[in-house]
Amino acid sequence: MGVFTFVCRSKGGEWSAKQLEGEIESSAASTYELQRKLVQAATFRHHQQMVMELL
Repeated sequence: MGVFTFVCRSKGGEWSAKQLEGEIESSAASTYELQRKLVQAATFRHHQQMVMELL
């Protein structure tokens, strides 16, 4: 799996993150929830890329 780098910030009790070089973004009430969402999104993106390479 590739390397995914995110910029994270907290504002008003809400955490948000945006991929440094890509399209993945997410937000959540806690860092734990944000991390889970980002891992799911990055895994999905990785699998999409693998499928496209096979076609």
